[in-house]
Amino acid sequence: MELQAKQDFPETESLNSVMIGDSISDMEFSRKLGMRWIFIHQKNDIEIKNQETNFELKYDSLFTFAKTFENEILD
Repeated sequence: MELQAKQDFPETESLNSVMIGDSISDMEFSRKLGMRWIFIHQKNDIEIKNQETNFELKYDSLFTFAKTFENEILD
């Protein structure tokens, strides 16, 4: 995933990027690259319930995140 992103967006640096994902592997990927990360929580996500996880930011849906982001940018 990282290699594909670097090919598609060569001007982007990992440390200045934000990862939005819905799985533990997404979050582990972003941590390894030193990226900020936002977790989109699936209500019935057993993988997450079975792990002790400390999320930087967590939202119940991509829509909720987008509305929060929109409100912060426009305020």
